[in-house]
Amino acid sequence: MRKCLIIFAVLLSTSSAVALEGQADPRVTLDVASTFPGTMPILGEAAAQLSERVRRATGGELVLDFHEPGELSPAAETVNAVASGDVDAAWAGAGWFAGKDSAFNFFSSVPFGPDMSEYLAWLYEGGGLELAREMFHAHDVHNIPCGLIPPEASGWFRREIKSPADLVDLKMRIFGMGALVMKKFGVITEQAAPGELRARLADGSLDAAELSQANFGGAHCVRLRRAVAVDGFRWRGGR
Repeated sequence: MRKCLIIFAVLLSTSSAVALEGQADPRVTLDVASTFPGTMPILGEAAAQLSERVRRATGGELVLDFHEPGELSPAAETVNAVASGDVDAAWAGAGWFAGKDSAFNFFSSVPFGPDMSEYLAWLYEGGGLELAREMFHAHDVHNIPCGLIPPEASGWFRREIKSPADLVDLKMRIFGMGALVMKKFGVITEQAAPGELRARLADGSLDAAELSQANFGGAHCVRLRRAVAVDGFRWRGGR
């Protein structure tokens, strides 16, 4: 399997960024709406680690106050909340803003795309970050890449998939451009927030989900996933 990455970011309201520059009192707290639960391995843990690193680096003058999904904004709407000015910042990925423009998916990951080093080279040396910021700034959002997660499987399924016919009418949580592919096979797709997946798989409202982590829903959720399909085709680039 080629290594891939998904870059998660703090997405900051441009009005908040301007306010920071002109702030007389150097002590600033930004409320950050998170798409991912704080208890979620890697994604939730990284948010807490980022907050602590920013606190140390600024001597406590800048505090990122992370809020659980649903506290300030629904998990799937955090970037939209930043764009509308309802929250200061979001801990999410660019693909959660793809409802505005599907091209934002390219700053999350590209199916069959570049590996980690290639993607980061494009992002920082090939104009990728500048392009992303041009697009985000048009919606009053400033993006700061902050973290990566591992490759994703094609899906975690409640039952084994033996042929394309088994995909017809399958209810699946799948993110970004991969959803367009799965729809061609008759899959009923939705972009459910990660924190919902355990309950949704348990109650049968989802038959399958793609996510990079086998433990995204805890041990009970692992028992519900009867089969996993690898290697994945979607997360081969990064955001």
